[in-house]
Amino acid sequence: MLNPRVLIIINRLVIGGQALDTVPLAYYLKDDFNVLVLYGEKEPDEEEALFLLKQYPNLAIKKIPGFRRSVNPFIDVVAFIKIFREIKHFNCSLIHTHGSKSGLLGRLMIMRTRGLSIGMFKTADKF
Repeated sequence: MLNPRVLIIINRLVIGGQALDTVPLAYYLKDDFNVLVLYGEKEPDEEEALFLLKQYPNLAIKKIPGFRRSVNPFIDVVAFIKIFREIKHFNCSLIHTHGSKSGLLGRLMIMRTRGLSIGMFKTADKF
């Protein structure tokens, strides 16, 4: 039996919050699921947490150019299209999002993929 495919979308792979929680989660899920992590570009004042990729090796992870925390309608549409293509190519069963922007994009993509059986859940990061 094939393992279910889980796509995880985080806003960016930077030191702090989402990356520190999500990368280890994805690493430990990969034994029972086919996991792909998509992440966006860091802001100029942030540092990428690339050390996590060494700490948790052999994790399928892909940077989406143009996917950023800051809002820019044109760039956001381009990023949406790139992420949508990844969803179709990866043929996921479940989308797990972190952060408000990735959560919104994930919900829009679920609506766009009508007819495909894709579940979704969002982890709220701030309270």
